[in-house]
Amino acid sequence: MDTGISQYISDSEIQMTETILLPKGQRFDEEERRKIIRCIDKSIDVDACPGSGKTTVLLAKLIILANRMPFCDNSGICVLTNTNVAVDEIKNRLGEKSDVLFKYPNYFGTIQKFIDKFLGIPMYKYVFKKNVSFIDDNIYRRKLNSLYTEYSELNRYIFVKCKNKFKNCSNENKRKIKLDYLYNINMKLVSDNIIFTVNGKTFLKDETNAKYKEIYDIKYNQLFKNGILKYNDMYLLAQYYIEKFPQLIDYFINRFKYVFMDEVQDTKKYQQDILDRIFDNKKCIVQKFGDLNQSIFNDSKNEKIEWNKDKILEIKTSKRYGENIARYLDKLRVDRLGQLKGNKYIESYPPHLLIYDDSCIGNVKDKFIDIIKEYSLNDNSKYNNLFKAIGWVGQEKEDRITIKSYFPNYNKQNSKMIEYNFFTIMNKAIKREVSIKNIYYAIIEFVIKFLQEIEVKDENDRYYSRTKLLKFLKENHEEIYKKFRIEVIIWTRDIIKSNTEVYDNIKKFIKDMVKIVFKEKSTSIDLDDLLEPLFNIDDIEINQESKSNSCNYYIKDDVKIYIDSIHNVKGETHTVTLYLETFYKKNDLDRIIDFLLGNYNQQKVKNDTEKTLKMAYVGMSRATTLLCIAVRRDEFISHVKEFKDYGYEVIGCDKDICEEIKINLSK
Repeated sequence: MDTGISQYISDSEIQMTETILLPKGQRFDEEERRKIIRCIDKSIDVDACPGSGKTTVLLAKLIILANRMPFCDNSGICVLTNTNVAVDEIKNRLGEKSDVLFKYPNYFGTIQKFIDKFLGIPMYKYVFKKNVSFIDDNIYRRKLNSLYTEYSELNRYIFVKCKNKFKNCSNENKRKIKLDYLYNINMKLVSDNIIFTVNGKTFLKDETNAKYKEIYDIKYNQLFKNGILKYNDMYLLAQYYIEKFPQLIDYFINRFKYVFMDEVQDTKKYQQDILDRIFDNKKCIVQKFGDLNQSIFNDSKNEKIEWNKDKILEIKTSKRYGENIARYLDKLRVDRLGQLKGNKYIESYPPHLLIYDDSCIGNVKDKFIDIIKEYSLNDNSKYNNLFKAIGWVGQEKEDRITIKSYFPNYNKQNSKMIEYNFFTIMNKAIKREVSIKNIYYAIIEFVIKFLQEIEVKDENDRYYSRTKLLKFLKENHEEIYKKFRIEVIIWTRDIIKSNTEVYDNIKKFIKDMVKIVFKEKSTSIDLDDLLEPLFNIDDIEINQESKSNSCNYYIKDDVKIYIDSIHNVKGETHTVTLYLETFYKKNDLDRIIDFLLGNYNQQKVKNDTEKTLKMAYVGMSRATTLLCIAVRRDEFISHVKEFKDYGYEVIGCDKDICEEIKINLSK
């Protein structure tokens, strides 16, 4: 494809990126990574294994192209990721080199922000002649909760759909389940008509249907038209914008000659469908980076992203883990392109199978620590000392194995709600010191985070900083500014005295303060609905010794084990990982015993088995040095000799199981 830009990347350009991105003395290999870096003349898909350094390869391309800017046709580069974390990581790694990539005509950010900025928000303004009030799933859900009534035809219908999930549920939890179902009903535009879908499948399209009318009234009339949108709604607007103004496609193709997408396996199908429409890979160069086998966020077949296997370039050598881990991971891959290879310079050990039953499941965590100590993996001088226990299902379920079965104090919480919770922020402040200054700044930090969350900006369309917010209050609302400075002295005294009533006073003051900054925003939503959940004190203890999220780790003999879900650790690297078997329709690892033993069977790779393989692959590929797997005796004890012969170390979690293992191995 002729882009008007030199298609040749020299060795000196690659060497320049190596000095920036790689440890001293290291080089990109010729067989995989340099081949991909040099490829800037065509659209490709890059399928890269865990720990392959694919983002580093992408960064090398970006540095080389940024150094060539401005291009002769004044076009730019579009870099899309799925999370702000990924954007920040790339920005931090590139440093000043990234500056040009964040300036016109380039775009660098999340897919969601791209859709919002270029398609969704402009179309909303065009249709409704006003600004969007909120684009936020949490705000949308809270408003939906206030609109949803239990006494309706719609409620009766949803009750029937969800009744199988109601076993032993309180009325409060039943409502939450029904609300989740309603929340997940999405709007889609078909021939200028709105239809409703669930998991990509048509749910309601008959406008005369009573249920359709109820959902339409809630979702469209009361939420959408009032500017209260969830993220998914922006794709309805984007679709409408492109269909009404097809010339937009020419704008994007002319502005962006290069489009790079990172972690594309996590992209939703409805996102990719929009991107494919505006970025024609025959008219601009589109390069997608990801891992076919790590798509754990798209459960439905209708959500699966199709890769063009005719134009795939692969990175199958990992920089993260040694051969003793790669060998076992290889047979867990659903899409088997090439053979997975480990890093020969990383010392690694064969995986350890920890077998337990109901009577000794509590011993798993201590046995895991014993193994870490046995191999001296807690030696600070040799290892990074990150040890994690992870599982698929975290939520406690009666008579089912979950993460809480192993770690009873584990608390699956919304990390964003924890981060934005007033008491989380206050805990950090008073842990340092209970002082007027710390309390003062903690309150300001909470207000700033909340304003950012609801997209409230200053007159220059920038988010408030601490300095800007205090300046705004002092210049425009001097009375409340002075009151704040006086009250914080009283609040600090009450906190020292452990007077918990002080927090009600602080909450009232914060609400008043926020309403002042908030007044220019739409009043179609009750501010109390947004703030109240952020003052939830459940599971967050208010004292000087408390630690946020303290229940999600376990310490014994100075070895600290962090506890998390597989979804949350995607992208992480651990010295040692403990993979916990959990219940998903059945005990998950029981479903893939043959694969764990190296017996790959393509005919078995479907539905829940495919999901389980991808979960196992993502979770087990976090470890650099040692992988441990906790499994239930009933399903695995008869296979211990096969596991031992294949190379696993097999360990019982109590004396009886150890004895049973010996007997089975001697047969």
